[in-house]
Amino acid sequence: MHDEHTAVSLEAVRDVDEALRWFHAGRSLDWVRQEYERRYNVETTAAMWELFVRLYVARERTARSTVIPWDVREHHQWSAHLAMLRVEEWTRAGHWVTPSDVTRHAAWRQGLEAAGLVVDYDPASDEGFVLVPRRDGVDTDVIRDPSRR
Repeated sequence: MHDEHTAVSLEAVRDVDEALRWFHAGRSLDWVRQEYERRYNVETTAAMWELFVRLYVARERTARSTVIPWDVREHHQWSAHLAMLRVEEWTRAGHWVTPSDVTRHAAWRQGLEAAGLVVDYDPASDEGFVLVPRRDGVDTDVIRDPSRR
């Protein structure tokens, strides 16, 4: 799978704390991009700010929750399923989510529902996050209910 952000650099970010404050305040990627151009006379891209959100904001917003109830090991932090669970969590919390994440998340959710699957996490495995069959009446969310193994 090709990662669209491989060639994107965050060198243009002059003040990480300032950018974080803007995203925490609910500012959009487009607003931040335009504000950077106005304030610092630096042209940036939406792809750069999407990468910034993934690297800086994603981990801050993802604490243990009902959607991500596990202590996720470092080598599983880049799992595609974890990324979609983060988007699920942010959406529920009313946080701003990138348009590309909204699209990917919708397709991911539809795939889970159509196949009758939920996400489970096994910290001892190489993959970490796996899709498993939904248990009727037990797994009522997008994840395997960890209290009812």
